[in-house]
Amino acid sequence: QSNGDDGANVVRELLLGPGGTIGAHSHSLTQVVAPRTGLLAVTTPAATWMIAGPSRAIIIPAAVEHSHLAHVRCEVTTLLLGTESPAASPAAPDCPDQPTAVMLTPLAQNILRALDDNSRHREQRQALECALQHEIFDLQWRRQGGPALPTPKDPRLLTMFDLMIRSPEHRHDLGALARRVGATERTLQRLISSELAVTFTQWRTLIRVIVSLGFLADGKSVTATAHRSGFTSTSAYIAAFRRIMHQTPGTYAAAKPPR
Repeated sequence: QSNGDDGANVVRELLLGPGGTIGAHSHSLTQVVAPRTGLLAVTTPAATWMIAGPSRAIIIPAAVEHSHLAHVRCEVTTLLLGTESPAASPAAPDCPDQPTAVMLTPLAQNILRALDDNSRHREQRQALECALQHEIFDLQWRRQGGPALPTPKDPRLLTMFDLMIRSPEHRHDLGALARRVGATERTLQRLISSELAVTFTQWRTLIRVIVSLGFLADGKSVTATAHRSGFTSTSAYIAAFRRIMHQTPGTYAAAKPPR
């Protein structure tokens, strides 16, 4: 994927099939990545975010390397900010200096659709972009796009990470993963503790809960989501979800973007 920072294709519509990827790349401008459907994993050298459409997006600052993985079929809108107006409006709030997951308001979703209309003249696009920045940058309480997973650095942990994200429904016990990556369980436990400061079980649970956000956003029931995310029971899923997200899956699924 070319960066597209030359002013062409400022807004892009992408379609990724299940397992579809876009390799590591970066942009000279801040980018907004907003899945309209599906569940998209956005990975930087520091962390991975699971972004579920249509009410969530991620803001990726300029020069931050990132890649994408679609867990299910994803229709994705991406927008480069500042191309229409290199001299940012003084009224526009500053963008975050780290990747930030946000909950999109209905207005923000409509602005993204409006910006995709190439017939709009430059002044209209500048005004729309400024309004979008206010919607997604200005209010800290709107940054409810979901927690981030730390991205491991060791290649063996990266392989495990990819396996657990792509197929959370599998039980993924440490012994089987150790055989898969050619390491001992003791070595993997030491690496997980030193790199991620958690146990293997805690790491696996965190991955399962965060991946489950996409199933909930797709309208799956709590019971179906628990099964597809690899939990042994609905009650175990609800308990893990509440511990990590500080609310129940049902409450999370029923939440609406702020108006």
